[in-house]
Amino acid sequence: MLHRVISKFLRTTRQFLYLSGAEQILYGKEKGHDIIVMYHNIDLTGDLRFNSRHIAQPDFRKELQYYKKRFEVLPLAKMFTEKNSGSNRLAITFDDGLSNNFRNALPELQKLGIPATFFVTCAGLHDKTILWPDAVNILTHFHVGELSCLGHIFQPRPWNRWHSTEVGELMSFLKTRSQEERETFIEQLSNATGIKPNDATLNDYHQLLSKDQIRTMASNPLFEIGSHAVSHSNLANLTPDQQREELLQSKAYLQEITQAPIESLAFPDGSYTRETLDIAAECGYNYQLAVNYRFEEDKNDPRILDRFGLYNDRSVIERLHQVNQRLHEEH
Repeated sequence: MLHRVISKFLRTTRQFLYLSGAEQILYGKEKGHDIIVMYHNIDLTGDLRFNSRHIAQPDFRKELQYYKKRFEVLPLAKMFTEKNSGSNRLAITFDDGLSNNFRNALPELQKLGIPATFFVTCAGLHDKTILWPDAVNILTHFHVGELSCLGHIFQPRPWNRWHSTEVGELMSFLKTRSQEERETFIEQLSNATGIKPNDATLNDYHQLLSKDQIRTMASNPLFEIGSHAVSHSNLANLTPDQQREELLQSKAYLQEITQAPIESLAFPDGSYTRETLDIAAECGYNYQLAVNYRFEEDKNDPRILDRFGLYNDRSVIERLHQVNQRLHEEH
């Protein structure tokens, strides 16, 4: 009870400070820090039925306005190539490559002249119209009762999460399985629920960027297209040859569409090994991004930078607090 009271008091205090423009007293005045933020999807309402990756467009607009006011917002490449001369710098990235980025995020970024990098999963190479995590999120939302997956029983948890006492969270379990096993599970679940995960009424939650949309984004000097590999598999679970194939195929596919070099790579699910960094560098990826460094050596490796993910599991002000807190805690 006391913990809840204290938490509510702190949230209320932060809200007052942010709304009055005095929130910097929470963090101090140090400058010269860098942070790279990661978004996934922008919809119109911040729909939480399927997962917490969708942030409402009006909320995203507020966050961009704050970034423009409080940070030097840079293209991603400059975070790698230009030394910080004393400002708090921020770069914006998007993962997965859903078309809601084009419809709902681009207009807001363009209005404010803010650069961003979009990491595209090249599922189209395999004629896929939906990423496997989105298919699972959509289908499990419509599933009733306990869930059977590859010999294990999962029970529903809040936020459309499913848990097994044997193997833990459903999504974490599926990340360790082969692409074929995931596809079999998705097909069985679709048949059981009578739902097609790529239903057109749910386009904001699964539809992938088209080639024309990718080409249009790449033609705008504000925006960069980067690779998010091909199958959205955890690269650390693949053999070196499989990793190399994913990275080379993705690069070739995106370069053909954009007619521009593809130099940036964001590891799906933040999954990689130290060998993966070498493979990616050999494939021509000069700028590699983690989601929380996996290895101590990464901190001094100029090929890779860390990122911080933002999700719709808290308010705009609490997300901005996360950004400021992370920025200062790491320095």
